[in-house]
Amino acid sequence: MLIVRRLGMRVFTYIKRSLFSLSRRFKKTYFYFIVTILFFVLVFYVKLTYQVDPLSTRVYAALIDCGSSASRIYIYYWQPGSGRIHSSGQPLPEITRLRDKFGKTVSIKDDTPLASFENSPDSSLAHLTSFIEKSYQFIPERKHSETQLYILATAGMRLINPEKAKKLVSVLKEGLPRTIKYQVRNIEVISGRLEGVFMWISLNYILRRFQEHCGNTHGTFETGGASMQIAFEVQEKVETTTSFSYVCPLDFRETTHNVFSTTFLGLGTGSAYKHYSNRFFSPLKFQNEIEHHADPCLPLNCQLSDAHGPKKGTGATDECFRRLNHVFDEYLKHKENFSNYGLYKKVFKTFTDQRNMTFYGLSEFWFAFNDFLHYRGPLLPSFYWDVNKEFCDKDCGFHQNELKKGMYATKENKHMIMQCFKVPFLRFLIEKFLPPKMCNPIIGLQTYNGELVEWTYGAILYYITNNSA
Repeated sequence: MLIVRRLGMRVFTYIKRSLFSLSRRFKKTYFYFIVTILFFVLVFYVKLTYQVDPLSTRVYAALIDCGSSASRIYIYYWQPGSGRIHSSGQPLPEITRLRDKFGKTVSIKDDTPLASFENSPDSSLAHLTSFIEKSYQFIPERKHSETQLYILATAGMRLINPEKAKKLVSVLKEGLPRTIKYQVRNIEVISGRLEGVFMWISLNYILRRFQEHCGNTHGTFETGGASMQIAFEVQEKVETTTSFSYVCPLDFRETTHNVFSTTFLGLGTGSAYKHYSNRFFSPLKFQNEIEHHADPCLPLNCQLSDAHGPKKGTGATDECFRRLNHVFDEYLKHKENFSNYGLYKKVFKTFTDQRNMTFYGLSEFWFAFNDFLHYRGPLLPSFYWDVNKEFCDKDCGFHQNELKKGMYATKENKHMIMQCFKVPFLRFLIEKFLPPKMCNPIIGLQTYNGELVEWTYGAILYYITNNSA
């Protein structure tokens, strides 16, 4: 800045001397020429002095996903006004997941689930405070007091006593604002239905359906270990829909999507296998190395022991699929599932444009077809069924050797053993929930343009949009 000031003074002194030495005829022209030069020097000086550092204007948000087995902190940021502003509503900001200096997305894990404090809620405050402090290093210190914090608990907290869950949340709401640097915006136990809405928002945002299409969205079909969620847009507001609004950058009009979401606790792959086992296998009277249950839903000669005793896989994929159809057709007729499934079928048939809708399969719909089968095509049985049958027909020892050699996307033996159950089960879900006559087959997806599709992304968008943050 000192150099610029000295340069300005020298130019001014030069002008003064030159004007006296010039004839009157050229003084006026010369004066305007010098004024023009001074103007550009001034502009250059202002830009240097007041140039805004993009890092200094970032808005940060930390979200804690409190799952059934662990908690994870994810950090997001955006520039204020990065969406297209319009007076009639809230624009969608350009949100980015924070990465470390090596380009890896920041994810901080705590192996102690929040639900484990159900009988000692006061202990949760110190534990969570210490956990949150680990995230400070990734956010500039001057931004700590402005960083928004969202703590959202899922299935693990939904399974404990509701009064204990309420007490635990109350302790955190009261105590955390005094013990951490961030702004506590929300602490709650979210429903499976809302989790499905968040996943739907995340998928369509990452695929840029809101930014570039503003009306043509995709559906989500997700199953994890304990539950299954399916969400899609409907043409009008009906029972159990959630509205999501923003300003469309194409025409500056406010756009509202009515999202129907439903969840089935027990249709996650882990819970489903337990239900299948309870239905087909009774505990053996004499559990020894010789006597095994023959299980067509396990790879050939793979062994698994659980509450029903030891099992040995036969790799009979078609028989496995037949059994699962029988078991889970009955499961959906249970009182607690029947009305939910009936509402889903009614809404899907009545309020959706089935011919133009594409569903993306997330979580297990990705892992089951990619980790071992290396299959990334449309999830049509005519494409993937023989590939999975070939996998299940091979001896367990072959697959264990492949695991050791790193030929699969995971090295965990337990995932390999469950592979021949997962694919037939997911086929059952697809055929039960998505009519075969749909033109667009379901597509498995995990990431898009380097962004991981997960419900936390959608949760951040939902909360900051609704709160005009």
